[in-house]
Amino acid sequence: RELERLACLAVDDVITVSADDRARLVTAGIPPEKITVIPHGVSLAAYTTPRPLDLRWSLGLDPDAELLFFHGTLHYWPNTLAVRFIAEELLPRLAKLRPKAHAVIAGLSPPRAYEHEKLTFLGPVNDLPAAIHAADVCLCPVPSGGGTRMKLLEYFAAGKATVSFTKGAEALPKLVQKNA
Repeated sequence: RELERLACLAVDDVITVSADDRARLVTAGIPPEKITVIPHGVSLAAYTTPRPLDLRWSLGLDPDAELLFFHGTLHYWPNTLAVRFIAEELLPRLAKLRPKAHAVIAGLSPPRAYEHEKLTFLGPVNDLPAAIHAADVCLCPVPSGGGTRMKLLEYFAAGKATVSFTKGAEALPKLVQKNA
């Protein structure tokens, strides 16, 4: 935190993506006039017309397999923990109820320590909206971290059923209140 504060003091301008981030920096002693908030979001147009992507076929899965999807920068610790949860807890439990279910995880730096027969790491994808549209259920089992989980907004923009830990969805009430 101290290094972040010193870096913010050393530059001319600091850009944050939320008023909460700005408030934390002001509390840490960063002059408010140095901080600009540029909210992030999701381009709904990218998600309104699904492009065909048959992940089941390209991965050699049963055509009836239920596809679970998660994405993120996978070396970011909260996302690594989410992958661990999917591989070590969710998939073994789900195998009893939905034996064809398969998790697909997209993103940079997949944690190979959590490889599982019912899990495929795609690596970075060129067309994230198409990959999300190919899924039946999207996941956000993020147990820690902060900020807005953009993956949830992307999943919602695609109209996907989504399951999240409470921590993963904690910023949503603020977004809803702000945009209501």
